[in-house]
Amino acid sequence: MATRSEWGKEMVLLDLSHEQTWDVLLKQHGPRGKAYCCRVLGDEHAAEDAFQTALVNLYESRERIVPKTSFVAYWFKILTNVCLNELTRTARRRRLHAKLPESSVPEASSTVLEQQERHARILSALETLPAAQRISVIMRCCEGLSYADIAAALQVKEAHAAVLVYRAKRRLAECLKAEKE
Repeated sequence: MATRSEWGKEMVLLDLSHEQTWDVLLKQHGPRGKAYCCRVLGDEHAAEDAFQTALVNLYESRERIVPKTSFVAYWFKILTNVCLNELTRTARRRRLHAKLPESSVPEASSTVLEQQERHARILSALETLPAAQRISVIMRCCEGLSYADIAAALQVKEAHAAVLVYRAKRRLAECLKAEKE
């Protein structure tokens, strides 16, 4: 399985018409793709639908894949477009997190409650970001993608991808600071 650092180096030299290739792709990139959709959309069911749509789009675009193109950048471009379409289509803000797992401990400690509250504040702050900034900061901070891969996925220049991430981080910090006060 590819690690984060290996993702950007992986090149597309795949024949997507073979079932074995799909098995390998789903094992290596499926869980991260689903998690990414869930982070962007904030709803597990919508994320599953978006992930399935992205797989169909990948299959339908298999003839257009350029050899020696980063598969990860191409895959995240498809995932991002599907997620943006879903966000646009619904026209309402969705919560940007999956349900927190129920604790098996009857009484939650103050540390767990503080972590849950902090997590909720961060997710709430993420909701205030424009879609491009939200997606770029999730790609960079949660998925560990390089600026080059983010730029390829969003179809912008690498410098613009860095600016999007910077602005998103700055705005998140401002939102979290304002909430503390």
